[in-house]
Amino acid sequence: MIDGVRLRRKDQNWDKAVRQGLVWIVWDYRMGRDYPQLASLVFSALNIENSVARAESWDEQLSRICAAVAQFVTKDGSVPWDKVQRQVEKCAGPYVADLPSHISFAKKYGGGRKMLFMTELVDYLRVAMPAGRLVSGYFFREVAAIGLPPDELTPRLFVAAVAANATCPQLLCRDKMGIMVTSADLKKLHSKQHKETTLQAEASMQRVRALAAAAGKTLSLSTLINFDVSLLMACLGKTAVGKISKDVIPRAVTEAFIREIIGATPGAAPPVSTACERTAPGADLIECWRGTTKQRNDLIIATCNRPALCARVHRLAIIE
Repeated sequence: MIDGVRLRRKDQNWDKAVRQGLVWIVWDYRMGRDYPQLASLVFSALNIENSVARAESWDEQLSRICAAVAQFVTKDGSVPWDKVQRQVEKCAGPYVADLPSHISFAKKYGGGRKMLFMTELVDYLRVAMPAGRLVSGYFFREVAAIGLPPDELTPRLFVAAVAANATCPQLLCRDKMGIMVTSADLKKLHSKQHKETTLQAEASMQRVRALAAAAGKTLSLSTLINFDVSLLMACLGKTAVGKISKDVIPRAVTEAFIREIIGATPGAAPPVSTACERTAPGADLIECWRGTTKQRNDLIIATCNRPALCARVHRLAIIE
């Protein structure tokens, strides 16, 4: 139990805040509308050297990347990543050395020009990640360096790997660094022996989202990414707490989730279509996704600047 009397004696600022309240400076909403970068500038200013402000965490750096992409994305849908990196570097946060690795991951698995997957990951970490937990920049770099053809990319699975290390039990950490999933684990998933199961798992992650939407179920982001993590661990032959087990089967994990969480029959998932379109009329950059519309939860499965390749890989004509 907290002793309020002793706490007030020990911390005069806390005592003053309890007795008199806190003074808040509130900006008019029009400030945010007219100067959308103002809050970011203030945050950066408070994080300069010798400041008493709380240092930026590694997941906040991911969030800053998403914001910079939204700021600099061009009309044809391309992202000037050099500008994005310079913008984030201005903050001079403690994890700026990991920025190139974070950028590499965002380019490949962030979720296209809207950074859909990266944004979901950041939102999830804000509520699920234990205080002080770390995921190394080396892990991001190694994941981004895994060479895969466009039709074998598994963005949700790789995002789930980051989420797994960021939220795993303390016993699976080393110096606050989550190590439940290694880059070697992910390379193993895309080996000839495991590739088919891995691609099916990626499809299942989208399948449960489509089925939930068809059933009128609104599932929280935490529920969905927790499922993604559990499915990833099943593909690795591990339980949710990282123990090796031959009894964990990816298909069984998916079917149990569909029955228990969505309340539907596992075989009742609607077909998920795929579509591609140019990011702007006449643009070379093509985005492809699974689903009927490009909404927040749709899976962008490729972004490429070679229309012929995009069409061949996804067996679709480009929507003009």
